[in-house]
Amino acid sequence: MASLGDTLRERRIALGLTLDQAESATRIRARLLAALEEGAYDRLPAPGYVRGYISSYGRFLELDPQALLQLYKAETGQQRSSALNLPQIDEAVPRTGEQHAISPTAALMAATVVAAAALIVWAIAAWSARPDATRPEPVPVTGVTATATQPDDNPAVDPGATPDQVPVGDPRSDVPRRPFEVTVRISDTKASWVRILIDGRRAYEGTLTGGQSKTFQVVGEASIRIGEPAAVTILRDGRPITMPEGDTPTIRLVAETP
Repeated sequence: MASLGDTLRERRIALGLTLDQAESATRIRARLLAALEEGAYDRLPAPGYVRGYISSYGRFLELDPQALLQLYKAETGQQRSSALNLPQIDEAVPRTGEQHAISPTAALMAATVVAAAALIVWAIAAWSARPDATRPEPVPVTGVTATATQPDDNPAVDPGATPDQVPVGDPRSDVPRRPFEVTVRISDTKASWVRILIDGRRAYEGTLTGGQSKTFQVVGEASIRIGEPAAVTILRDGRPITMPEGDTPTIRLVAETP
């Protein structure tokens, strides 16, 4: 049976990926990934962190994380947690007649609490029934308009915005929009994490590797966050979109009016 390190290294090489590319996609240092592939567990941090590295790296390489964790356990003896040391008890269930027994002290305390609660309720009812009891008048609320909650990737809407300035999907947006197609494509030898929101809903979140692509039909708006800009090409109706600057930029594409 292949070791954990051999399994990871052979799969990465089969995908045509380097350790630097894996680091960019998983956010795990290349030196730690190399230690995993070499089985050099003395160069890795605590087992709890190592299990997290194995799960993330396995998903990136499209391997079963649970199978990899079993290999790690077999090679190191490290488990998720230590065995529970539970105290031994003589009886799991009280004998019949003792299951619902209440001590006299507990019964007296319960009766006292019930009596006190009843007295408080009676006092409140009596005060409320007094003819001279004054009650605060409700304060009228004016100038408040209910608005829909904005998605995380959309800016707040100016209450005075015109229809063309209101994001698609807002109740005040009655301007017809022209749907479009958006494609997220990864370079052949690279990889990147992406999160794609289509019309306010999460359509995809994960790591795409060399040559993979995702295409979606957009009615109103698309928001795409990119982990490795150099590895990603965004196409709108087949035309490439200029990539903004930044380590993890977000591209927002809005349907145009006819």
